[in-house]
Amino acid sequence: MPQKEREIISAEIKTLIDQELIEPSRSPWASPVVLVPKNIDPPSWRLCGDYRRLNTVVVEPKYCMPLISDILDSMRGGRYFTTIALVQGYNQIPGHNDSRDKLSVITDAGTFRYKVLPFGVNLASSIFQQTMNTLFGDMLNRDVSIYVDDMAISSTTFDEHLAKLRRVFQCLREANFTVNVKKSRFAMPSAKRKLSPGSCLASGQKALHNHPRKSNIQ
Repeated sequence: MPQKEREIISAEIKTLIDQELIEPSRSPWASPVVLVPKNIDPPSWRLCGDYRRLNTVVVEPKYCMPLISDILDSMRGGRYFTTIALVQGYNQIPGHNDSRDKLSVITDAGTFRYKVLPFGVNLASSIFQQTMNTLFGDMLNRDVSIYVDDMAISSTTFDEHLAKLRRVFQCLREANFTVNVKKSRFAMPSAKRKLSPGSCLASGQKALHNHPRKSNIQ
């Protein structure tokens, strides 16, 4: 491994420890790590466990994921759109203590285990979707549409949109979820997924369909 990558990994490990997302581990389970580039400027990296071997023995719970077509239909006719991104969405879900050893990763800096739901585990997307569905309950596809960590709100009037935003933010606040304001877009005339007023474009469906399945408002 190049020295530059070792330095990046060591820095990421320190950050994750400071954020209390990982802790030292003496587990017999240990997966290698990979650096995944973030699509932002300036360039940065996300440290992930390479859980491919672990995924072969983990029994993934069966959970009905939402249909993209249903989500797009629920947004049809909207004139105001909001898309909400969470800060490291998966990492805001606490990991069960009995599972933490299995989520350990090994690096030159030592072995560490995740205290939260990490990226790369095959059941992460279904766990996150189920958490969001339980959190929002009957608000789904009425006030907000959710596909894993993509959240979208559409409304025909501005006042209706503000009312939906208040209800959604209240729900997120009570569950202690943190929103990434820089990546979110509020009350826009068209959504990032190319959904425009009164239409349900195939390009928007393709963008959502290609989304990989995995993840405290102040």
